[in-house]
Amino acid sequence: MKSMTFFKTILLSVSLPLCIFAGRQPNIIFIMADDVSAKEYSVYGGKGIDTPNMDRMAREGVAFKTAWAVPQCAPTRAVLHTGQYACHTQWYGNEVHGPDFSERQNILGKVMKHRGYTTAWFEKFHFRDYQPDPKSFGFDEYAIDLIWDGHDGPPQDRPGHMYQIQWFWHPGIIHNGTGIPTSENDFGPDIHAGLIVDFIQRHKDEPFFVYWPTFLPHKDFNDQTWAYTSVPKLDENGNKTGGRVPGSLKSTLEYLDHLLGRILTAVEEAGLSEDTIVIFTGDNGTSPYGKCKFEDERGPRVPFVVWGPGRVQPRPPSDVLVDFTDIVPTLAELGGKAIPAKAGLDGHSFAPYLLGKPFKERETIFCQFYDGQWVRDKRFLRDARGNYYDCGNNRNESLNEYRKMTMKSDPELLSEVRKRFQKVLDRYPVPDIEGTGQKGQWNRYFSHTKPAVLEENRINDESE
Repeated sequence: MKSMTFFKTILLSVSLPLCIFAGRQPNIIFIMADDVSAKEYSVYGGKGIDTPNMDRMAREGVAFKTAWAVPQCAPTRAVLHTGQYACHTQWYGNEVHGPDFSERQNILGKVMKHRGYTTAWFEKFHFRDYQPDPKSFGFDEYAIDLIWDGHDGPPQDRPGHMYQIQWFWHPGIIHNGTGIPTSENDFGPDIHAGLIVDFIQRHKDEPFFVYWPTFLPHKDFNDQTWAYTSVPKLDENGNKTGGRVPGSLKSTLEYLDHLLGRILTAVEEAGLSEDTIVIFTGDNGTSPYGKCKFEDERGPRVPFVVWGPGRVQPRPPSDVLVDFTDIVPTLAELGGKAIPAKAGLDGHSFAPYLLGKPFKERETIFCQFYDGQWVRDKRFLRDARGNYYDCGNNRNESLNEYRKMTMKSDPELLSEVRKRFQKVLDRYPVPDIEGTGQKGQWNRYFSHTKPAVLEENRINDESE
């Protein structure tokens, strides 16, 4: 009897670690809001916008205090998908596009597919000038807003552009190559959220990766003007009433949080909460507060919250620095296999930190937008105008929170910080604009050392 008990004990001690390491890969859902600063959320000190699902994710997971994208849509997405900064992709801004990178192997969708994931892309497709759909980027399924034969929604006066189709009410959506009929009462983000729920249910028995770059809260383009879209009105139980709430940053963010809640509920109802990691972030600062801005860090700083019961170690708001080059290597490692250094990515995986394992964090983060360059460590910031700030322990992105450093006030300290940051700048140089063949496109933004970008450009920025 004793020998049998001893044998069972030995068997258990051997098999338990094997079960742990043989467990399924975590499902990963990556959600990216469009045009929202961290400061809008209560998680980051914002007031007046009710986002209980985002609050829950931060409470049960980890919210990163300082996470950087790029201050505009297209260059952020290039960094996100490649794990490289603009000097390596040539994607400096919406109007200066680099070459198509869909044939690369170490891009987001292909990285996850190579690790055995079923992949899906929903809603905003920002690379239509290069490829017809997300399959070229490594995604098995997709639903994106595009014009299609038979769609009877109101046309936009921007042929060939992604704005030629309605995003929100009566949207044009193609799902895996087939158009989805919609009416004037159909709200695009609702449809995409429903398709995500369906995808989760259909693939709950295998590892899946969902990439959801939503249009919310980006302003809607109608009658040659930009304004926040109205959203469906909900009752106290979260059910649609048939009415609409007037468009505002508050109403669009609260409705996006409602959709986030639908996704979290779908994960839980499928019995996958212990095996799923959800990441919520944004692509650039709120328009016009942060979008396309070169001052301080209001342009690149975005919310970044990670939730994953049973996978992600819950932590208080984190001072660990993150930028968007880190996403590909992090998701690759979460998926079971790190990307080798020889692949040439600029990012640094923070997967060990999420999982509560030993972790060496990066000392600085970097951002490049046209000719503007940002560098930051936990205390000091260099903005794209070349100004230096002593931020102390503040993480509020505003000049009002940071003390500007000058040679008169901090000569020795400023000199030391500038030398240290210059080593980062030297690794990621500003290109020779004369040699790019796109000088005209650069001229609009080649002005970060001036007191301000022209006001007419500020207005145009809202459309990007």
